Amino acid sequence: MVPALWSGIRKHRRALVLVSLLLLAAASGVSMAQVPAAVAAGAPPPAVPVPAAQPGGLYLSSFWLGFVMVTSALWLYLTSWVCDDARGVGMNAPTYAGAMIAAGGFSTALALLVHAAFGFLTLVLVAGTLTGYIILRNRVAPERFKFLGPLHRAQILARVPLVNKLAAARIRRAALKPSLTLTNAEGQSLNDILTAQPALSEGARLLSDTVLRAGATKTRKVRLQPAGEQYVAQYILDGVLHNVESCASDVALQALGAVAQLVGLSKEGRLRPGSGEFETDVPIVGHVKVGAQVTSSDGKPSLVLSLPDWTADLYRGGLGGLGVHDAVIKRLRSAVQQQKGTVLVCGPAGSGTTTTLYAIIGLVDIFTTDIAMIEKKSEHELEHVRRWALSEEHSFSAVYDEVEREGPQVIVLGGMETREQAGALLTFGSKDGLLLTVAKAPDGPESLLHLASLAQDPALVGNSVTCVVSQRLVRKLCTSCREQVEPDPVLLKKLQVDPADPGVWFKPVGCEVCLNCGYQGRTGIFGMLILTDPVKDAIRKAGATPASIRQAAGHAAFRTMYQDGVSKVTAGITTPDEVNRVLKAQ
Repeated sequence: MVPALWSGIRKHRRALVLVSLLLLAAASGVSMAQVPAAVAAGAPPPAVPVPAAQPGGLYLSSFWLGFVMVTSALWLYLTSWVCDDARGVGMNAPTYAGAMIAAGGFSTALALLVHAAFGFLTLVLVAGTLTGYIILRNRVAPERFKFLGPLHRAQILARVPLVNKLAAARIRRAALKPSLTLTNAEGQSLNDILTAQPALSEGARLLSDTVLRAGATKTRKVRLQPAGEQYVAQYILDGVLHNVESCASDVALQALGAVAQLVGLSKEGRLRPGSGEFETDVPIVGHVKVGAQVTSSDGKPSLVLSLPDWTADLYRGGLGGLGVHDAVIKRLRSAVQQQKGTVLVCGPAGSGTTTTLYAIIGLVDIFTTDIAMIEKKSEHELEHVRRWALSEEHSFSAVYDEVEREGPQVIVLGGMETREQAGALLTFGSKDGLLLTVAKAPDGPESLLHLASLAQDPALVGNSVTCVVSQRLVRKLCTSCREQVEPDPVLLKKLQVDPADPGVWFKPVGCEVCLNCGYQGRTGIFGMLILTDPVKDAIRKAGATPASIRQAAGHAAFRTMYQDGVSKVTAGITTPDEVNRVLKAQ
């Protein structure tokens, strides 16, 4: 409701201002019609007692009428400006738009119903709300975008005769000053480098702004690489590459020189390939460590900035926070509570299977259950879980023998890759306890056939596995700029969505918050295959195929990722185009 309201105000601001003025004028005409013609024409009223004025309604004074009209128009226009500005700097636009609507609407109603002098209250409340918003937005906005900040004031003074030359010099100095303080491990800052080499100022500003923008948009990697005669900044946001901005080669080389000196990759004034790290404080995000790697592309130096994994702790929010449907969570909880069998999570690399695996561990009662985890490398922190690392010195057989002697009730394997692993762990799941593991396969039926081929024993797979969760990651619509739309009836029929209850549909728009792509953040779309007796029989048959397993499962035991994707479309989380992009190979 609120997003649609502020979006409508922003889009139709001029129309709303005009309509408000017309309504006030019309109301004035109604009030004038109730006055005797002689009085309306300005003639002196008859010397008779005048009844007391009735409370409410508009007063006849043209001054007060004009005053209310001006304050109402100003209120609506400033509300629309707040909507646009909040969206541009990445703040919660509906919240601040709602505050402006409430402040102006309350006082304007008093002006219309009680006395037009309450229009002064409109000015006070709107000005107070606007001031509070500007203070909050200046805390998160970069220096050059601060409202009435040093740079903004200098730009205003630049329009004033006589002082414009001084203001222009201030603008140049402010524009070249880094927006963030970047510091290396030795405590040296980028500003220290600029003091010794001011010629790098423009490139240092580019570097600082890039880190600031990457942190604000939760970008994982940024590439600054040559593209013809220029350099282009490429942001990898939510797994998709975006060409965000281009810059002159000399400015990009200055940025490379500045970061090379900051992380120790400059020798005698020359760049050398390598990597290093610096740190900074990004508004809202907090303290961030940024990896910097200087490489070569097309014979020219290039830069790769690596920011933290913003979703590293996402599993702590549970399966619901990952986007798993309640029915799937219920089934997984039931499988885990049995503490016997195998729960398999499948998907290609980069689809979030490890995060889902860690979230499933959260369904286990860690205080009464002994959990052992076997992995190549530790990706996330886990409490009350004993961990064993695989390496060249510690083979799976040696590690598994040690784990088996401990007698755990649950074993977690980061990824099943060999016949030895499949045979030992599937046997554990069928006889001794619960196995939680990951398989690199497109979906549930494919993962079962992959596991049967790996173990070379389809019957063991059927006896051990209880359910398979398949998943992909889709981008979520940016809540700062998405716009509600009416779904196409033809598309509803194609997606098998009830036209009487189509849900809430949005389309991507694009803004500064999402790098103008319309999406920000990702969620999972999940499928589930339950191993019923017909499914187990299908696995054991010679020449089993994914199609035969799907047919054996039917609708009751098989929920597809596509079905889950459609449910997230109707919930306003993503779009049909995004679901089709991710599942195009399905």
